[in-house]
Amino acid sequence: MAALVRRPRWRGRLVAAHHRRLGDRGHGLPLRPRRGPRHPAAPGPRRARAAVPRRVGRLHRRGPPAVALPGRRPRRRPGAGPPPAARGVHGGHRAGRRRPLHDHAGDEPRRRLRDPGVRRVNGGVVHGGLLAHGAAEPGSTLGPTVALVGVAAAVVAVYLAGVARLRDASPCSSWSWRRYAFVAGVAVLVAVLLPPVEPVVEDSFPAHMTQHVVLLLVAAPLLALGAPGLPFLLALPRRWRHRVAVVRAAGPVRRGRALATVPVLVVAVHAAVVSAWHLPVLYDAALTSTAVHVTEHAAFLAVGWWFWSLVTLPTAQLDGRAVLYVVASGLPMNLLGAVLTFAPRPLYPAQTGTGPDALTEQQLAGLLMWVPAGVVSLVLCAVLVLLWLRRLERESPAGVPLPPPGVPAEIRVATREEVQR
Repeated sequence: MAALVRRPRWRGRLVAAHHRRLGDRGHGLPLRPRRGPRHPAAPGPRRARAAVPRRVGRLHRRGPPAVALPGRRPRRRPGAGPPPAARGVHGGHRAGRRRPLHDHAGDEPRRRLRDPGVRRVNGGVVHGGLLAHGAAEPGSTLGPTVALVGVAAAVVAVYLAGVARLRDASPCSSWSWRRYAFVAGVAVLVAVLLPPVEPVVEDSFPAHMTQHVVLLLVAAPLLALGAPGLPFLLALPRRWRHRVAVVRAAGPVRRGRALATVPVLVVAVHAAVVSAWHLPVLYDAALTSTAVHVTEHAAFLAVGWWFWSLVTLPTAQLDGRAVLYVVASGLPMNLLGAVLTFAPRPLYPAQTGTGPDALTEQQLAGLLMWVPAGVVSLVLCAVLVLLWLRRLERESPAGVPLPPPGVPAEIRVATREEVQR
C-alpha cells in the first residue's frame, strides 16, 4: 500500500532544482524557480511559465509517468479516474461535454459552406463556381443606388461652388457651358453604373460592350469638357489651396505634368489600357471579381478623361493634330469590334457561353463597338474641326482678306535676261 500513496502535489518539491534529472522515468523540463528573499532568481536566461503548454505543466505537477517493468503490471496513480476501457468513446471525465458527431438542425448555412460544390466569393455564398455581379436580391440594390447618387450629387455641388468662385473672378469666362457638360457627364456616368443596371450588363455581352463605349466616348469627353481641375481647386479652403499650389510648383510635379501632356504617350497608354482590359483573361477576371470589375471601369474612365483633356481643356491647342489624336484613339475599339464581328468562335465563353446563340451575341457586340463607336469618333472629329476653324477666324485680323492660293508674290521665276545678267 505504501507504493500506492500519492505523491504530494505541492510545488516546493518540483522547484528544488532548476532542472529535473533526466532518466528512464521521464524527461524533465526547466521550470521557473520561486523568487524571493530566500530564493533569489537563478542566473542566466529562464523560460517564462506562460511559454510552457498547459498539458506539459500538468504532467510536471503530477510527476513523471510510471514505467512498466518486465513481467509486472503497470501501477496506476490513485485518483486517475476509471481505466481507459471504461471511459467510453469520449472519455469518462469529459463525457458531460462531449462534442456531437453531426451538425444541429439549425446549422444548415454552416454545413452548406462545407459542401465541396459551394464556395465563398467576396463574402457571399456562390453556387456553381461563377459569381455574377447582379446576383443579388432586388431590394438590396437600393442602398448602393442611394450611395452612388449621393456621391455624384456631392461632387457636382463642389464643382458648382468652384465654378461660382471662378465666375466671380472672371465674369467673361466660358464656364457657363462647361458646367453643363460636366453635369451631363456625371449623369451619364451614374446612369451606366447604377446597381439595377449591372445585372442587365452582366447577363448580356452586347450591353456590356455598350457600357464600355459609353464610358470611353460619352462620359469621359463630357467630364473632360467640364475641366474640373480648376473648379475643384477653387472650392477648397484657402489654406488647402496654398498647399496644393506649393505641391504643383515643385520640380518633380512640374516635370511629371509636362510628361503627362505628351500626345504620343497619352494615345499609346489609352490604346494599351483599352486593349489589355478586353483580353479574355482580364475580362473573365472582371466577371468573377467585383474589385477587378470596379478597377476596369476606373481605368477606362481615367484614361478616357486623360486623353480628352488634351483636346478639350481651355489651354489646349486645337489644330489638325487634335483630329489625328482622336482618330488614333478610336483605332483599338474599331479593331476589337472587327475581331468580334468576324471571329469564327466565341472569344468570351464565360459570358456568352458556348451555345448556338453565343456567336450571334458576340457579333452583335462587335458591331456595337465598331459602328456606333466610329460614328461617335467621327462626330467628335467634326466638332474639333469646327472649333479649330472658329479659333483661326477669331485670331485673324478683322477686314484683312486672305491671300489667294498660288505662288506668293515674293517668290517668282527669274527671266532669261536676269539669268544672263
